[in-house]
Amino acid sequence: MSTRKRSDIWMHFVGVNQAQARCVASTSTQLATATTTAPQAARKRPKQTTMGGFINRPIQPLQQSKVDQALVKMIATDFQPFTIVEDRGFRAYTAALDPSYVLPSRGTISKRMLPNLFEKVRAELQEQIRTAPAVCLTTDCWTSNTTTSYMSVTCHYITDFKLRSNLLDCFVVAESHESQNLAQELSRVAKEWGIQDKIAACVTDNASNIVKAVNDILKWNHVRCFAHLLNLTVRSSVHQTEIQALILKVKSIAEYVRRSTVASAKLREMQLQMGQVQLRMKQDVATRWNSTYFMMQRAIEIKEPLVSTMALLNPLLPALTPEEWDITKEVCDILKPFEEVTVEMSSERFVTGSKAILMARGLQRIVAHRQRNPSTHEPVKGMVNFLAADLEKRFGQIERVRVLAEATLLDPRFKKHAFVIERNAEETVSRVDAIISTLALINAHMDALDQEEWGALQETCTVLEPFEQVTVEISSESYVTSSKMLLLCRGLQKITAYNQTQVTKRKVTELVTALSTSMDRKFHRMEYNTVLSESTILDPRFKRLAFNDNCAVDEALQRVTAAAARCDLSSQPAQPPGGQEGEEGARAPEVEPQMSAVWRLFDARATEDIARRNPSADAMLEVRSYLEEPLIPRTADPLSWWESKASVYPRLVKVMARRLCIVATSVPSERIFSKTGQIITERRNRINPSKLRHLVFLNANLP
Repeated sequence: MSTRKRSDIWMHFVGVNQAQARCVASTSTQLATATTTAPQAARKRPKQTTMGGFINRPIQPLQQSKVDQALVKMIATDFQPFTIVEDRGFRAYTAALDPSYVLPSRGTISKRMLPNLFEKVRAELQEQIRTAPAVCLTTDCWTSNTTTSYMSVTCHYITDFKLRSNLLDCFVVAESHESQNLAQELSRVAKEWGIQDKIAACVTDNASNIVKAVNDILKWNHVRCFAHLLNLTVRSSVHQTEIQALILKVKSIAEYVRRSTVASAKLREMQLQMGQVQLRMKQDVATRWNSTYFMMQRAIEIKEPLVSTMALLNPLLPALTPEEWDITKEVCDILKPFEEVTVEMSSERFVTGSKAILMARGLQRIVAHRQRNPSTHEPVKGMVNFLAADLEKRFGQIERVRVLAEATLLDPRFKKHAFVIERNAEETVSRVDAIISTLALINAHMDALDQEEWGALQETCTVLEPFEQVTVEISSESYVTSSKMLLLCRGLQKITAYNQTQVTKRKVTELVTALSTSMDRKFHRMEYNTVLSESTILDPRFKRLAFNDNCAVDEALQRVTAAAARCDLSSQPAQPPGGQEGEEGARAPEVEPQMSAVWRLFDARATEDIARRNPSADAMLEVRSYLEEPLIPRTADPLSWWESKASVYPRLVKVMARRLCIVATSVPSERIFSKTGQIITERRNRINPSKLRHLVFLNANLP
């Protein structure tokens, strides 16, 4: 059945058959063959390839830079060598990800890209640390397998009510580890980061050189590493003769099983037969007491298959007797709380300084309980007694370590409940009262001092230091003090006169002038004070030498002579002679101007209200109110609690930031060297110290 032809093309063609047609205008006999319609043909025609299909587009500079930075971060984070960019497999992998990306050379990475990223991250951290109200530093030293000495310094601070930790520097110590050299390096790092006036405490190990550097030279608050003290205590306790012999037996078995493939296989076989999980023996490390604990604990866990293995193989090793196995278990039970406390106190993510007192007292209680319930084995009893004595020696006065006591008080989980001695808790409350009162009175906004003001502050301290020394000197109750008054006051006048020629700051000059004028007014007749002059004459250390005025000396001698004569003529005790006071006389009080009785009543009430609402009183109220708050759960975050209470305790929260930033151990600095040891290996022992410094810094501080 034919179909109607509707296309306009049939106006020019005549159909001959189903497949052919002839043009009506042409005289040619050639026939046209039918084809598909134009739209169908267009859909089937292959798409033409453009020139861009044969050429890879180059990567954009911004994208190249982003990928380069990611590459450097990967090298620093994963301790990869710079030569990774030359490895065939890595280059093929990178090309598969993005053929247009051009890998930089190892020289470009180490000489340009790594230092640039280091400077960028360092600048960002400096800006972040600059906003911290206070910081706590930890430091430690380490010697690499190439006998190069390194020193690390970490920083811990609170911003936005979060505890943050960063590595400030890890550098080569070229000089000897003398206290002066270590102090210079710490001071340099503090100045480079602009934190020399923010250091709340510095936590180090017990080495005498670093303790002297922090305490005596730098005058920073020093906190001994809690973990290091525990390490000393436990290592000393397990070095008791009988315990040490037992540990050596377990250690020899552990070394044999770990070295012998036959013993290891037999141990796994015995564990399978007994239906136990396959566990390997652990070996201790000489510098870590907890590795000894883990070794002994593992031996207890696999005791049955281990005993069977040793019986079957029959090595020439001394086996543990049943009593020794019991002692081993008791030793592990005793050391378990010490290991738990070490892990707890070594955290960098949570507040630890406020736990130190609580943990120390907890360990003392546990050991005391074991003393009250002694073991039947003498070596264990001796170990417990040694632990008790050593804990008292190292931690007996921990409640009097000011920064730790204040941190504990300001932790809403503990407050005064962590203290065993009530007096220590009350003294800590008084100190916190004084701190926030001083902050409130000095500068409510805590504005930072500029260089000029720091210079003036230093000169002010120099000027006032003799006054503080004299105050301490004359406040003693154990020694004669009244006879020193003339000498000390004249000494203060001379020192102040000398300081007038030394100070350079205008405000300090005004202070020294005011001090000098005031002392001239108050002390100029002091030698005529009856009591003080006679006391000085009768002190064989001073006599006439303490006087400047000969007339005052003569009058004092006359009075003393007369008093002595009266003592000779009468058996009654001599009456103290009367005399004038040192000052010529008090000024007459100013006459209050006449005013209305109504205004007098109002002023009296206003004065009472002002006195009641002064900053010191408000500070004390904050402390009392805080202590009345219920304790929060032990597992809660104290910084989150303070964040919710910041508006309630605006002064106290500033003190909190200066105390809860303190960490209890120097473990953060030690961890840096664990990472450094992964970079400096036998195959990579010639790495430049500056490159190592950059790599370690980035590894510790990159998010």
